[in-house]
Amino acid sequence: CRGMPLLREPLCKKLRDLLIPVNLYPKDQMITTVREFNVGDMAIQAVAAALLFVFGLFQIYSKTESEAAAIREQDLFLLRLGMKEKERKRLMHRQIHKPFWISAAAGVVVEAVFALLTFENRSYQPDDILRYTIAAVVFTIFYYLLWEIWLTYMERKIWKGMGKQK
Repeated sequence: CRGMPLLREPLCKKLRDLLIPVNLYPKDQMITTVREFNVGDMAIQAVAAALLFVFGLFQIYSKTESEAAAIREQDLFLLRLGMKEKERKRLMHRQIHKPFWISAAAGVVVEAVFALLTFENRSYQPDDILRYTIAAVVFTIFYYLLWEIWLTYMERKIWKGMGKQK
């Protein structure tokens, strides 16, 4: 309270006590509290990611089902023109998978930019960057593999429906 002659010593002491942060918890308890918070936060994020994934699966299901009739008509037309079954399957595969892979490529670009900005802003060490990158690549491959399985299932479902139509 130097330079403030109007403030008396007891008032200065109270002000100083208010301005200086006080650690109310022991270090071990703070670490436990932070870990519990992080686990809870990760659980909430995992549930949100799972819900988004399920909603995405439903969205692809709805899109594919709504386009199934047009795909069947196109296949019947191509069959009557004399196109081979293998070529028709390849065409249908591209029609179903292409929109997903375009958005997947955009997602990888966004993920990479976000990761690079995070590394820059938080000054991560090279070991941390390597661990994050490996985890991100493994998770992304697993995630896209699940999508590929789902899209292939939808493709086969439509193809079976076309067999009944002919």
